[in-house]
Amino acid sequence: MKLKMWCRCMIACLLFSTMSENLAQGLLSGGNSLKIAVEKDGIYEVRYEDLVESGLISSPTERGTLALIGRPAGLLPFYNDSSMKTGLMPMPILMQDGDDGIFGPGDRFYFYGQSPDVLLYNAGDPSHPFQVKIHPYDTRQYYFVTLDANSHREIPETESPDGQTEIIIREFPDFARHEAELHNPLQGTLSWLGETFEQDGQSHKIEVERWNWPSSGFRSGLYICRLVLHHPEGQTTATLTTKLLKIE
Repeated sequence: MKLKMWCRCMIACLLFSTMSENLAQGLLSGGNSLKIAVEKDGIYEVRYEDLVESGLISSPTERGTLALIGRPAGLLPFYNDSSMKTGLMPMPILMQDGDDGIFGPGDRFYFYGQSPDVLLYNAGDPSHPFQVKIHPYDTRQYYFVTLDANSHREIPETESPDGQTEIIIREFPDFARHEAELHNPLQGTLSWLGETFEQDGQSHKIEVERWNWPSSGFRSGLYICRLVLHHPEGQTTATLTTKLLKIE
């Protein structure tokens, strides 16, 4: 009997998601905007030159007129009676304009962008506490830069605490995750599956992102792994093992 198995492999996961209760509607109705697509959680940079090239601005502008519009990561609710808040909202940015109040050549701002996939924490399952909810329709989360003083939000500065640091963290648990959405057997449903295995001993080489800290200053690296299917002839169950080949 020929076995065909689609595997959804979850090594581990650690993503972050935030939710704000203050929602705004029609924030992009007042004029042009620059659309930014984000695939991964991280800090992103937008330069003055990027805004000029996009046509959003043509000359230096007051910092208080720039606004970033977006929404928390994750899929919108399927049912219209859901209590989940939806809609676009102003997002905070970190400005670097020389403190002159003008956003011009050489200036930039930063924002925290999210993957469309969200993390769910299940304290009742210690063996698999982290679960990721994959967005079934898109692999990118979208943000918009626009000119709207009413939607301008900045990340506030805070003072460092007094005294000396007593705890220095040098080690911490790290999590890496692999879950490829490659096959849609029913064509059009939300059931996406990963690698295909058709026979005993078949394997797939995969690359899993990791944080290469502290030696490389938070630059990402890779775990190079191999997934191997074990399905002895005549048995109705199969096992899947992960082998670490090397770390880059």
